[in-house]
Amino acid sequence: MRKVFSILFWVAPWVTGAVFLGLLWFLKLDVKVHGLDNLLNSMIAFTSMIIGFYSAFFGILIAIKETGAMKRIRGTKVEKNLKYLLYMAIFTAFITLMLSMVLQIVKHYPSPMSKFIFNMWFFMIGVFIIFSFQTVVLSLELIFNNNPIKKKNITEGIIFWPN
Repeated sequence: MRKVFSILFWVAPWVTGAVFLGLLWFLKLDVKVHGLDNLLNSMIAFTSMIIGFYSAFFGILIAIKETGAMKRIRGTKVEKNLKYLLYMAIFTAFITLMLSMVLQIVKHYPSPMSKFIFNMWFFMIGVFIIFSFQTVVLSLELIFNNNPIKKKNITEGIIFWPN
């Protein structure tokens, strides 16, 4: 059962993106949907705030890199998983932000390319949201976990993703 939850933790962003894409197709939404301007503005603001959070979080990690807890993490699977999660979270945040900005222009020129960008944007929203949530959960886990070396997987002991 633990393996199943661990797998779910790692595939959840991509599955959520696929669900968002399926929802988009099911509802037959496109770049002409009413309220897209407000949604794009909200996504730009939200992704910008999340990128700011990541920047502050990276600063905190640098500041605590010589603490006992961080030294125990070095060289473990937890460190590898942490790096992957943080890289993917910041990468998907930037991709979502860029697609949101591009979509503000291409929505005025309906074409197969604008449809493709809209579909990619919707997919990335799902991926981005889950990576952001996982990063926040991981941040809390790092702050409140006294002995991270006991864990074999980064998802072990996380309340929302028990394994």
